Amino acid sequence: MPNPFQGLLPGSTLSASFRPWVTPPRFFVLSMSPATRIIVSTGMANGAPGSIFGQVSFCNARAFFEQANAAIAAGKLKVPDLGTAADGKVCPTTRDWSVVDQDPSDNVTASYLVTARGQVAQNTPENAKKLAGANPAKNGSDEGLLAIRLASALKCTPMMAPDLTSPSHPMVTALPLNELQAAAKQAAPQALVPSFDPMTMVNGNRSLSKLNLYRSGVDQPAAPSLSSLNTTFCRNLVSLGLPRLAGERKLLQAAPTPDPAQATNLFTFLAMRAQNTMQDAAGFLRCTKLLNIKNPITLKTNAAGVVVDATIALKGAPGPKMAAAVEATEAATETAPGTETPVNPTAKAANAAAALVAAQNGKPQPAVAQ
Repeated sequence: MPNPFQGLLPGSTLSASFRPWVTPPRFFVLSMSPATRIIVSTGMANGAPGSIFGQVSFCNARAFFEQANAAIAAGKLKVPDLGTAADGKVCPTTRDWSVVDQDPSDNVTASYLVTARGQVAQNTPENAKKLAGANPAKNGSDEGLLAIRLASALKCTPMMAPDLTSPSHPMVTALPLNELQAAAKQAAPQALVPSFDPMTMVNGNRSLSKLNLYRSGVDQPAAPSLSSLNTTFCRNLVSLGLPRLAGERKLLQAAPTPDPAQATNLFTFLAMRAQNTMQDAAGFLRCTKLLNIKNPITLKTNAAGVVVDATIALKGAPGPKMAAAVEATEAATETAPGTETPVNPTAKAANAAAALVAAQNGKPQPAVAQ
């Protein structure tokens, strides 16, 4: 695979921006305490003052994307086309409606090694030799789900670049590469981070500033306002995302599940994830309430509670209402008690929901990790 950063790495300004994303400066200790303030001067961000994102933080993200987008505009960095998936459609990105969940564009594609002493290192061939016996650790959510699980199942090739943490520099995937490709190649409307994303809320309320802070860390345009953002996201999720997910059933059923304790294959996992995303419950997008619909996904579980099948009703979403009415519904919904209980929420979703409920009750938000 060609290196899209050829001529830019190493030693360029883009290299300087890209490297800290993977290896933060040694003097900086990232705290997951809710009292931690956003650190703008050093390019680090883990949330708003007193309200962390949770399991996501950014190091030099804005600087990297500014340099990368400038290189793209100048013709020095070529973003590869998405290609055609096994279902005959364009390969999805992190901003495809069939890929997103309640907190899209989060986590990383890299895996790590954890030693018996609790030491952590990136899972490179060199580190694997030095740390024999260390256990691999990874997160199967959004970015990795796309670049590894879905890419394999749909016969797609994500954007890659040399791994700067490994002396052999193998070509690898990464969150910033996923987001660059999504920004450049995903057809409109793109699935951008919604206002009910639990990582972007403050004390259970929508926050435009925190939402846009998160968006800036994943190369997404700032939202001009909160009005109708979440309802529009829900409508597109139902109308654009679910039909593709249903159409890929056979391909995804043949792919392994990211979590055997929750679902039997990639299709049932994604169906479970989408069903949870739309639930009217704290930490989720509450689409069923905002759109006034019954959840279009019905899950079938076995005696152990594992999702073994799913039915997707493709009825589409109701048409848009007056903007003022939609905003009034969103404002009333954001802090209202949930009316539904998600089935087998992923660890990420469950932890994010717990953090949101804690914030709503005025308690410290726990550090969220999968």
